[in-house]
Amino acid sequence: MYRVIKSLGYWLSRRQPETLERMARGLAVLCFDLLRLRRRLILNNLKIAFGDDWSEAKRIKTGRAAWKNFFLTAMETLRAVDSDVLANTTYEGLEHIEAALAQGRGAYMIAGHMGNWEVMAASGTRFIAPTSCLVKEIGEGGANQLIDELRRKMGWTPIYRKPAGAALKQVRAVLEGNELVAFMLDQARPGAPHIPFFGQPAKTLTSLAAFWRKHPSPILPVHIQRISPTRHHVTVWPPLDFQRTADHRADTLANTALCNQMLEKIIRQCPEQYFWLHNRWKP
Repeated sequence: MYRVIKSLGYWLSRRQPETLERMARGLAVLCFDLLRLRRRLILNNLKIAFGDDWSEAKRIKTGRAAWKNFFLTAMETLRAVDSDVLANTTYEGLEHIEAALAQGRGAYMIAGHMGNWEVMAASGTRFIAPTSCLVKEIGEGGANQLIDELRRKMGWTPIYRKPAGAALKQVRAVLEGNELVAFMLDQARPGAPHIPFFGQPAKTLTSLAAFWRKHPSPILPVHIQRISPTRHHVTVWPPLDFQRTADHRADTLANTALCNQMLEKIIRQCPEQYFWLHNRWKP
């Protein structure tokens, strides 16, 4: 599997951006319209998020575009086998990261699965400071091995949640080294609390708020938008203001809710590039 996927990456790295877009569009139609993979889930997610403000036709168009964005992200990432996937990436808001790192305590970045999130993580290292990101393994064996290699080749370091306790040690080391650590907060694990997201309770990771409680550092929202295939623009927002009181649990929930509000604001800017394929509002 490792060699097969890597060979596909070499092949994709030699394709023109226009070809990638045509391929992604065709695969989106195949999955969304013909095979109807996750179609009901996607449309339900969009209904929850935007309610009656959106027509059924707009939800269908956005759902198809979300599949297209997913395939473009996968193809662009695999191209890292033999190409510089950040060559056409621009950045704004660097002053927020510079100001944060000037404090000497590192910085947290919060993000969601928008645009090409793999390029977003790598762009931190390319433009400002070494960047790590908490992730979970993708599949098993060769597939995860290759993705891990590509991530490191692009310039960022994956931090895996297992074994228990390992992530906390690595996050602490990153912050002590005055570097950047990113949290993707728009997926949930069993037992996570339900916190409002687009006005509806959604299981939400509270790990960032918990880490921050022990190791307070600036928290910077970041998002990436695809301008066209292989071209991206990254925006860094001003830091969030987390609360800190004597009530640890209340602070964790309130600070995580603040992150959800920020992610919602970002998603509304370009909803067709968000990963609506995930069951965000599971019971």
